[in-house]
Amino acid sequence: RFTSAQPESPQDVEELEAIWQDPEPLARCCEEVAAALELHPRLQPLVAPYPHLGQRLRELAAICRWAAERRAKVRLTYLL
Repeated sequence: RFTSAQPESPQDVEELEAIWQDPEPLARCCEEVAAALELHPRLQPLVAPYPHLGQRLRELAAICRWAAERRAKVRLTYLL
């Protein structure tokens, strides 16, 4: 799950607090997606415009594993 890093309403603030999650499942997901992007020829043309996507997913996985080692939670947000 993810949400905007800049809440605009009380509901957005609640959503921002609700999206904290265990990091280990997210780390596994990121690693699996990165591997799939590298291994499956049908996916490669789809991500060709984003040459660093696999690397960024592996970086996110490393961040999640760091958090997991510290028994912390993570949340994903975005800025537009």
